[in-house]
Amino acid sequence: MDSEAQGQNVNTLRLLRISNALGFFSSQDDQARWRIQPSESEDFWYLQQEGERWLLVVNQVPQILLRLAEALAFLQREAIGKPP
Repeated sequence: MDSEAQGQNVNTLRLLRISNALGFFSSQDDQARWRIQPSESEDFWYLQQEGERWLLVVNQVPQILLRLAEALAFLQREAIGKPP
């Protein structure tokens, strides 16, 4: 594994760890792409890993590709408004 791919894995694991700490659910699809959503059963929106970026999907409609820092900021804002 080259250093760029290794760095990408570290960043992905960091984002997953933080999202889980914020109370979000994460899983992998059959193509080994990570997905972060509010809960296991709720998928009004979700973030789907697309290489080094994260695709925000709302109501099954792709919206925008986010960099790692942007995805993290999105999750932090969502966590503030999320019921306990």
